[in-house]
Amino acid sequence: MKTLKLKKIMSLFLAALVCVTTLTGFETTAYAAEETDEVYLVSFPRDGDANYGGEWGHESHSFMNG
Repeated sequence: MKTLKLKKIMSLFLAALVCVTTLTGFETTAYAAEETDEVYLVSFPRDGDANYGGEWGHESHSFMNG
């Protein structure tokens, strides 16, 4: 008798827990499209670099439609 009561209480608790976690999951928002920070680019002097002009030894690729 005690195990049946314990099982009912446990199933009620787990059902309530599932309902609560499902409802709190709806409040999640996404910030992916929002600008959050600035980007800083650092460039180093390339006076002695042989590839400074953009010549890397192969031709550039041309893709259709963009």
